Amino acid sequence: MPICSVYFDMKYWVLWSLLGGHIAAAQEQAFTVRVGGLTLGQLSTQREVGKIRLESRVRVPLALFTLKVGYVVDSRFGPGHRLIRSRVDAETNRGTYFTRTELDEPRGYRMTTEQYGKTAEQQILHPIHWTVTRLFYEEPVGISEVFAEYYGTFMPIKPRGVGEYVVQWGKNRDVYVYQKGLLIKIKKENPWKNFEIRRNGFDQLN
Repeated sequence: MPICSVYFDMKYWVLWSLLGGHIAAAQEQAFTVRVGGLTLGQLSTQREVGKIRLESRVRVPLALFTLKVGYVVDSRFGPGHRLIRSRVDAETNRGTYFTRTELDEPRGYRMTTEQYGKTAEQQILHPIHWTVTRLFYEEPVGISEVFAEYYGTFMPIKPRGVGEYVVQWGKNRDVYVYQKGLLIKIKKENPWKNFEIRRNGFDQLN
């Protein structure tokens, strides 16, 4: 583990202790992945001080085969919601791969990916404060881009109506829908199939 990562994690906890803070209980959320009335899988998130974890398991029946996608995202943050490091481990029909993004001062971040036995690295010079995992807990008011840990890249985000925000890359589009600051669903629009990630129990909240 890079020394700078250890330093920022320790600094964050020391500051929290000196300010008299208490370690809050983990904030857990559960979502169901659907297309029409069919359930494709589950997605869950957990947030603690300085850390967000997301897990998803999805099975998509297609004409000739069933697409299976499972992944886990672990992201850690320092003061000011600054990303310290993130790691994504994914498993699909074609195999497994990971994406790792780590603070690499003073140059920014070092991003490493491994897919199908091939490894690649690149530098990210832009500071990272807003990530896709953070969107599950906070409405991105006034934010113009987010860092997608899964892909290791920035994506533009734009408001569309009250409580709706669009993240688009290529022909894919995700629409995040909030109610009073609470994420209630994500509408995922793709060339091959549209589906929805909906907060469990939200039907009862309406």
